[in-house]
Amino acid sequence: MLEFTLNDPVTKYVKEIKMEHSLKAIAEWESVFKIPLLSLKRFEGTQYLFYLNCMCVGCELTEYDLEIMMQDQRYLKLIESYMNDT
Repeated sequence: MLEFTLNDPVTKYVKEIKMEHSLKAIAEWESVFKIPLLSLKRFEGTQYLFYLNCMCVGCELTEYDLEIMMQDQRYLKLIESYMNDT
């Protein structure tokens, strides 16, 4: 499981995020997109954003959360590293 704190220092917004790259998350994603996730070489934008939400445990990513993550690439790098870890 990946756990991190999402924050925006300008607005002082803070949110604890827990994510899990799991069969449950993959199945949820595949039920919407109707293609095998593991066969993809690369996510398209909306596919990736939806998968981030599928990975969330006990929370949901808001539009603002995603905006913070897109502006501060270290969150996406952290998630990518977690997903690629053997």
